[in-house]
Amino acid sequence: MKSYDISQEARTIVELRNGQFKAFSTASKETANEAVRAMFAEIMPTPNANGRYNHRQLKEALPKVYAILEEVLNVTINEAWKTVPFYATVVDTRNIALGDQNRFLIEDNSFLTVNKFSGNTWDTDREKIGVRRTISVPTDWFYARWYDDFERFLTGAITVETLANKLTQSFINHVDNMVAAAFNDAATNLPSAFNVAGTLSTQKMKELILKVKTASRKNVVIMGTEMAIAQLNDLAEVKYSENMMNELYSAGRLGKWMGTTVVEVPQGFKHDTFDWSVENDTLLIVPESDKFIKFVDEGETRIQDLDQQNTHDQTIDSQTQRKMGCAAVFGGMFGKYTFA
Repeated sequence: MKSYDISQEARTIVELRNGQFKAFSTASKETANEAVRAMFAEIMPTPNANGRYNHRQLKEALPKVYAILEEVLNVTINEAWKTVPFYATVVDTRNIALGDQNRFLIEDNSFLTVNKFSGNTWDTDREKIGVRRTISVPTDWFYARWYDDFERFLTGAITVETLANKLTQSFINHVDNMVAAAFNDAATNLPSAFNVAGTLSTQKMKELILKVKTASRKNVVIMGTEMAIAQLNDLAEVKYSENMMNELYSAGRLGKWMGTTVVEVPQGFKHDTFDWSVENDTLLIVPESDKFIKFVDEGETRIQDLDQQNTHDQTIDSQTQRKMGCAAVFGGMFGKYTFA
């Protein structure tokens, strides 16, 4: 796993995004923003009396800003999931140098067959012991390219801290969509016995849970979006205790369904649409500790900026690139329940 030599300026932004300044109120959020502004103020030139920057000084300062943004993106994208239970439960992440091989070891859950025979002979059938297999996740280059009038930077209409937050969140949103796509495609080659479709019922759900438990020889968890999990609440054939009611009102769902842990899958929109990124009519039953989504972050962030000599239109043009890959890979059986 690669490590990053990150500057103090970049580390400050990372710590702010990781919750060192928790935005429980407008005041605390503003404290975090002020800290970022003060940090960039040391890098940016001193504005004139009218609040505008000197043209040449700003051109000299922006490459330093982009260098910090590269460091920030290298870290924040891979640390953004630490506080999300779903990602901590199912996403196996690899951070590798550009060109290195990404390899994931997939455990073999098969057992040898015990056969009946007449005895008094060694002439029997044999089986090769199953071993762990190695898979690699294909990676591709992704980019975000933006531009704006150079004058808007000179006047302060576009701030560096706004740019840092927008770039970081844009790539995090894209990674979220990559993970959502892997989640949606997880059951492509699933046997029909583990791929249930139809009206959601307690009996069918319990049977599917038992099948996955038996096949994997592990405890399992139920995974789905907030809307999908809400369907389970209607199936709970129990009288809610006061604690359960409090949990339902505060979290919107129960942490367990009939003894099985429930994990919420973060929901979002597909890029530039109002279409859900994760299917709301699907629940997955997955063995515990099976991080079936494999995410690879290869190399480091690259930022290239073009000035007015290149664009010829007095705009700032910048492109941010990263190489990443994501896939769903299972070592054994799991279940999918698609309901109407």
